[in-house]
Amino acid sequence: MKTWRISLIVALLLLVACSALAATLSVRADNWPPYNAEPQASKPGYMIELLKEIFEPQGVTVEYKLSPWTRALHDVNSGKFDAVVGTDRSESPEMVFPQESFGNLDNAMYVRNDNVWRYQGVASLKGKRLGVIDGYGYNGELDAYIENNQGKQVFAVSGDDALPKLIKMLQAGRIDVLVENVYVMNYTLGKLGVTNLVNAGKTDDEPLPLEFGLSPERSTSKNYARMFDEGIAKLRASGRLAEILKRYGVSDWK
Repeated sequence: MKTWRISLIVALLLLVACSALAATLSVRADNWPPYNAEPQASKPGYMIELLKEIFEPQGVTVEYKLSPWTRALHDVNSGKFDAVVGTDRSESPEMVFPQESFGNLDNAMYVRNDNVWRYQGVASLKGKRLGVIDGYGYNGELDAYIENNQGKQVFAVSGDDALPKLIKMLQAGRIDVLVENVYVMNYTLGKLGVTNLVNAGKTDDEPLPLEFGLSPERSTSKNYARMFDEGIAKLRASGRLAEILKRYGVSDWK
């Protein structure tokens, strides 16, 4: 009888251990290459590759799917999923953040190459139809301008293909200018074969840090943040971080 009880206890302990090792990190974001892209692609985005390098050797499966950005933020903030990639602290102040960032947010304005207009602060947007992605945060001054001019001079597009839609709108003359991350825009223009759009000026003097945002409603978030910090440090020290970033044409942000 004692042997049977001991065997049962051992089995239960093994079951608990296996359950702990079978943890899943659920990640949501919209399609934003080279940071994150199609989940099944050979290059799903450097952020996704880094998460897999950090978490999966420790028994945490990274379950990554695409979602419209506003929905992704809502679902992570409410605790439906664990994390988003590519947010910033002003955009998602409620979330749990590691100390390490996930890259830099370096935004610029883009116009057609037959347009001589150049960005010189939000005042220079007067009379211009600006295209943005719904739910995105850009910077404090620009975000305030976007909020105050939605549906007037600012046109917000949503969905996984929001940026290609904005590019087509700009080419067709339905908007005058759009704002986007420099890395993302360069990647998308190259993929689409678009050559008639140009950088019309950065929106910030200094790039903002991009973050790995974790749900404020999940008890695992602080532990995942710690694991992320330790993992990024190890990947940087080993040279593996630089190897992964090189595949995407991105350099280390530190």
